[in-house]
Amino acid sequence: MGGTTGQRERAAFAVAVLVLVAWGLHWLWGPGLPPGVDTTGHLTRLEVGVDLLASGRLDGWFDRAMLGYQTHLMYGPGLALAVGALRLVTFGLLSTAGAYELVGVLALVAVVPATAALARSLRVPLAGARAAGVLALAVSSGRGGGIEGAFDLGLMPNHMAVPLVVLAWAWMADDRPRPLGLGLVVGAVALTHPQSLVALVLFAPLVLLTGWVVGSVRSVPWWLVGAAATAAGSTAWWWVPAVLHRDLRGVLTSWDLPTFAEHVHLVVEGRRGWIGWAALLVVLAWPAGLALGILARDRALVALAMLPVAALALLHAIEALLVDRFPEAVMLPNRGFAYACLLAAPLVGDVLGRAAGARPAAAWAAAAVAVAVTMPALRPPDGVFDRPVPGMRAAAEDLAARVPEGRRFAYVESDVDQPGVVAPGRWLGWASGATNLGPFGAEFAPGVGPTLMVFEPPDVETVDRWVARARQLGVSHLVSGDPGTREVLAAARELDLVVTHPPVAIWEVGGRMPFAVVEARAEEVTLSIPPGHPTTVPVAIGYHPGWSARVDGRTVTTGEDPHGILTVQVPAGPQEVELTWSEPSGHGLGRWLTVGAAVALGAIRLRRRHRPGSLRA
Repeated sequence: MGGTTGQRERAAFAVAVLVLVAWGLHWLWGPGLPPGVDTTGHLTRLEVGVDLLASGRLDGWFDRAMLGYQTHLMYGPGLALAVGALRLVTFGLLSTAGAYELVGVLALVAVVPATAALARSLRVPLAGARAAGVLALAVSSGRGGGIEGAFDLGLMPNHMAVPLVVLAWAWMADDRPRPLGLGLVVGAVALTHPQSLVALVLFAPLVLLTGWVVGSVRSVPWWLVGAAATAAGSTAWWWVPAVLHRDLRGVLTSWDLPTFAEHVHLVVEGRRGWIGWAALLVVLAWPAGLALGILARDRALVALAMLPVAALALLHAIEALLVDRFPEAVMLPNRGFAYACLLAAPLVGDVLGRAAGARPAAAWAAAAVAVAVTMPALRPPDGVFDRPVPGMRAAAEDLAARVPEGRRFAYVESDVDQPGVVAPGRWLGWASGATNLGPFGAEFAPGVGPTLMVFEPPDVETVDRWVARARQLGVSHLVSGDPGTREVLAAARELDLVVTHPPVAIWEVGGRMPFAVVEARAEEVTLSIPPGHPTTVPVAIGYHPGWSARVDGRTVTTGEDPHGILTVQVPAGPQEVELTWSEPSGHGLGRWLTVGAAVALGAIRLRRRHRPGSLRA
């Protein structure tokens, strides 16, 4: 009878979680694009990235945005692998956008069992662990992690990494060694969102220390060395070329950075991290658990209470110490904030479990009620839903027909546009299939500097110079949705207004181009250079060591200009330059290291299986 009761409660818990997710994401269901500022940027990348990975390639020339840059080299391939897998198992019935949306839903569901597993590893009873898992649904930060991060800014890789990070902590603190499983999970985090890997490693000592206090970690877990080796070996095919080509990074982008006190204040107010009524439950349960631990001299409760505070303090301390040497450290408190909040879930679940007493289901039921009331507050703002006005769809069709192969268009950004979509340049690039000059993922794009000109509209005095810069970058058409910018562009001598689709207008760039595109295929481009003296010509492609150039069958020198643009040394006279992209040697080295790691791991397991005296032997 007890087993039947347990099965019924487990089934009720699973149904409650699915109902909560369906209720909380009711605005997501439908045929439209998933909301998010970065969504169309991700979808454009995925159209190239899934095909690359399917052909056994990690990197390649991605010219659908900016000047062409590595697709997975710095921004791990985890999202593309997940989307590709979902499309494969559905035999292509699921579109790329549909698979992207499903990844977001599955990641949200997965955070529940992952958080419950972490609580169980830290010796929280089952009822409290389930309550902790349900409460994790209400952890959300617009700067990464949870519903807001995934569907407001569109930080899908960060959102996808959250359950993997929490599961890794759970297995670290568990008293059962899992070096292989843990290593693969850590490797999956690295491939999905490298910044989350930093948070995982940074908080791991705090989780292990808490596990030691509560009794789940009884000795030094030396098996973690094996897990780290498994993670490093299984992902060498990605991290070796990523490390070797760190010089291809673009500019660092970030957001406002609250202080430690401001972050705590945001949690208490229910505006970031723990949201709404769930935040109120946490604010009441956390001090109750801390007080109970102190009064009862319960070291376990005190350790659980100190875990999230120590994690948040560590984030800000590391940022303060390292930001001058490593500018990327400025991202830690923002990207790690949701993880610090999730580390409060075990204590809150434990308190709810104790309060429920003889009715364990009441613990997670109370958490479910708080989350259900909170969920409406986690809806992204209406402004990030893609509802393009008719003129935008017509403009996308026009750009598809007008932008020549090997050329690109540029959308002049403005805060007063009313196109019905966020990031209209990215949206037009995705909807039209034409190449867009505007940036996406600027940290991982060589040559991104010149493309930022789309955020600096010209005035009447500078418009001709601005157009000349755009021409140098291979721009054949300009698009604007701002009436003021349209008036300025109308004054340019070498722009012709070709069509208007209110609220946007499209201009064709005239004048002499520095090169003509004779033929453009994936990773093979033929350019025609006008007559002139021997010179170094910038060809409006982001520099990468994989590019080589030939003129009349002879190899010529390639290089990089101060802005990260590929240059070609051409002789005098009219010439045709053949550009070819191929993988640098670092990619092959990484793949061989992964193969070697797989062979070594297989040999170790085979040796253990046939060890004399073992049951299998």
